Amino acid sequence: MTYFIEEEKKQVNIIFLILVIFLLIVFFVGGYYLFFTKPELLDVVAPSQLRMVNELTKANFDVEEVINSPAFRSLKNYYTSQSLTTSTIGRENPFLPF
Repeated sequence: MTYFIEEEKKQVNIIFLILVIFLLIVFFVGGYYLFFTKPELLDVVAPSQLRMVNELTKANFDVEEVINSPAFRSLKNYYTSQSLTTSTIGRENPFLPF
């Protein structure tokens, strides 16, 4: 007497297979468009303020002329040198208990 034992065949879930194939297609198509296509260039009109800045960048000025000008020489110096004093504010070690 012989007994035949057959292994159970695993059934392929067709919905899972279709989902995996769909996700792979979406992944590769998205990667292609992300890395290999050239984006469309947009024509943007520059605002008038930007045009004025562009004109200012073309301006030339001499530093020596500015420093030696009477308007620059008439400026007053309000800077006062303040020496830093080491005063004892607070405790020497703030983490020690009172």
